[in-house]
Amino acid sequence: MMRELKGWKEIATHLGVNIRTAQKWERDRGLPVRRLPGGHGRVAADPASLDAWRHQPALAPEGTTFRWPVDHDMIAEVRFLGGSLTSEHVQRLLAHLSLIKTALD
Repeated sequence: MMRELKGWKEIATHLGVNIRTAQKWERDRGLPVRRLPGGHGRVAADPASLDAWRHQPALAPEGTTFRWPVDHDMIAEVRFLGGSLTSEHVQRLLAHLSLIKTALD
């Protein structure tokens, strides 16, 4: 049996990601970590629980989703999470898509 992982650094290393990503996964995706008493954001996790979590299918977050066919073998999907969708969100998306297009040209 593997020993319990203590702290974000050990958890992130086990998952092969950086600390911020592991923290984001806890906040947004339900990464199974336990908060330890004493404050200062101390956490611990069981490696087997982390592995099981990582191999289960991800649930689609709630929000507004738009899908459209790009080609016969490709569908583009854009998901807006939380809050109300505004024209500013669409403008920011268009700006990001423009950057991607420039990078691919």
